[in-house]
Amino acid sequence: MLPPNEGAEPIKNAVLAMAYVPLQSLNVVYTEEDALCQGTLFPDLDKPFVVKGFGGVKC
Repeated sequence: MLPPNEGAEPIKNAVLAMAYVPLQSLNVVYTEEDALCQGTLFPDLDKPFVVKGFGGVKC
């Protein structure tokens, strides 16, 4: 294990990450019952996860 001051030099003023979040508009939302079943109120965020060989839960 190297002492803290040995090895690669840190990059000064380096940016670790930059986020990009596009503007979203509220268009259509699920009904309360459908939202509980789907796990989200917003259809645009509904990205179903399917496990092969598992039928999943039917609402």
